[in-house]
This record gives sequence, structure tokens and C-alpha cells, in this order.
Amino acid sequence: AELSMKNELWFRVLFLMKVKKRYVASIALREGHIMLPFKIETKGMDYIKAGVTEKVSKRFEKILTDNILYAENIDIHGMNKDLKAFEKEIIDDLDSGGTQYLATTTFQEDNGQYKEMETKNEGKRSSAWNQPGYVGSINWNEINDDNKIHNLDRVYVIKLISKEEDELERIKDKYPEKYSIIKDRIFNSKNQLIRNRGFRYICIPFGIESIPDWLRPLIDYDIIVSDTIASFNSVLEVLEMENFDFKTPNGTANKVSCL
Repeated sequence: AELSMKNELWFRVLFLMKVKKRYVASIALREGHIMLPFKIETKGMDYIKAGVTEKVSKRFEKILTDNILYAENIDIHGMNKDLKAFEKEIIDDLDSGGTQYLATTTFQEDNGQYKEMETKNEGKRSSAWNQPGYVGSINWNEINDDNKIHNLDRVYVIKLISKEEDELERIKDKYPEKYSIIKDRIFNSKNQLIRNRGFRYICIPFGIESIPDWLRPLIDYDIIVSDTIASFNSVLEVLEMENFDFKTPNGTANKVSCL
């Protein structure tokens, strides 16, 4: 017999969560006691893992509770609308210099703990240069003479569109000093490893209250939104919500479809 849409979706959620060892639940009854309000319990979901800010985790939890866990009927359309609104909120926050939706990490200096790898163009080098948090922190320290990032400092990671030097033209007229510093110390650096990576990443220390004005025109907004929403992808896949891929200067991003 055919299941109702609601039952079918719940069956698929439970099945996938069992296989992947992850779930989110609204607990109404525990050991014979009614839970009022219902208790939300989340295990193994990507949006509660390290690197995802509490603000993002709470937002995704609210989207789930409003449209599934506390809803009388599962509301896929409502979830889609909430996700599209969240995407816009992230962009607006970044545009105003906000950091609450940026990924975070801990900067670790290369003291031999990273693996050494053989590359075609750079010979033997540390795998640290594959880490956005490492490269971004090095870039910050290269172009800032004050407020350096030190070993084990917590930092925000920002992906930028300026992999190639010509992308810096966006800040040349309004911020000529920063333009010259980035050009000289990154794109024309004496360090081949810095030079080869262009200006794709930058990290800012936790002590800075907002993203500097000169940096905002270089932010890859699309890929930061994509990375943020990606921690919710396991839920989108279960509910068969579509997303689409597109290219940005920093790589491939995806967004939730409006359909």
C-alpha cells in the first residue's frame, strides 16, 4: 500500500539516519514522562560539527523545528523559503562586515606536524599549504604589520575571488595602499608557495570585530554561502530538495533551487 507523503518522508529520514549514524529528533516522551516543550536531540549532523558556528547551528535547528519537527505537516516549501532567506541573510551580514557566518579554525604553524608531499610544480612541500586556514593566516600576516595571527590563535576563514592579480583592480582606486601591499607581498612574493596560491584565502583573528572595508569587495560571497548551506546537505538529500552547481572564481558552489 502507498504511504502518505508524511509517513514516507519519515520512513526515509529514519532509514538514512540509521545508515549514516546521524539523526535529529523531537522527543515527546522519555521514560514515561511527557517532555514539554519537546526536547530536540541532534546526533552526528554536519551542522553541529567543529568549524560550524553556533549561530549557523541554531539557525538550521530552527528551520528543522519550524518545518518538520514541530510542524503539523512536513512543509518542504516552507523549508525552501527559509533556506533562501538564510542565504540572503548571510550575504547581507558579510556585506556589512559581519563574521557570524564565517567558518572558523585554529591556526597551527608548520613545525613539522604536517605531512610532506611531492608536487609537480613546487617539489617537496608541506601539506599545510593545502589548508585554507593556514594559507589565509599566512596571507594576513604578510600584508598586516600589526595584529599578527599567532600559533593556536582562533581565526575566521574568508574565501576570496582574487586568485588572479587582475581581480585586485576592484580595490585599486579606493584602497591603493592595500592594493600595492597585496600585489607586492602576495602576487610578487619571494616565497613561491605564497605566490602560487594568489590571494584566494585570508583569515582574520577573532579580536577583529568586523571584516575590514578594503577586503569586502574581494569576498567570494557565493562560495561562502554554499559552504555554510553545505552543512545542511544531508537533510536536503533526505527530503529530495534540489540544489544546483555553478562556478565562482574560487571554485564550484551550489545553492538550493527555488523549485
